[in-house]
Amino acid sequence: MPKLDRIWQHLFMHKNLQLKIFINNSRLRKIMSSEYGEKLRKIRRAEELTQPEFSQLTGVSLGAIRNYETGQRDVGLSVIDKIVKHPRFGKYTMWLMRGETNPESGQIEPAFSLNGSEVSEKKKQTTSFHTKVNRC
Repeated sequence: MPKLDRIWQHLFMHKNLQLKIFINNSRLRKIMSSEYGEKLRKIRRAEELTQPEFSQLTGVSLGAIRNYETGQRDVGLSVIDKIVKHPRFGKYTMWLMRGETNPESGQIEPAFSLNGSEVSEKKKQTTSFHTKVNRC
C-alpha cells in the first residue's frame, strides 16, 4: 500500500507541475495579447483615428478592435498582418512585432509618428505662440 501511495503522490505532483506550466503559459499569453492590444491602441491614437475609422482602414471588425484594446481578446497574427501590410501603418511593423525602431529606415513607434504626438505637440506650441503674440 505505501508503494501505491507514492505512485499517486508522484502522479499528483506531475499533474500539479503541468497545471503550473499551463497557468504560467496562460498568463504569458494574456500579457502578450494585452501588450499587442495596447500597441494597436497607440497606433490608432497616433494616427488620430477613431475605432470605427481604424476598423474601416484595416478590415478588422469594430468589435474585435474594441476587444483587443481592452484586453478581452487575443490579437491574432492575421490581424497584425492586416495592419502592417496597410500602407499607412507599415512604418510601425518593427515596433509592433519586436518593440524596436529604426527611424533611418522609416520604422518608428507611435510616439514619433508625424500624424500623432508630434502634430499635437506642434499644435500646442503654435497655439501657445499665437496666444502670446496676440495676447489673447
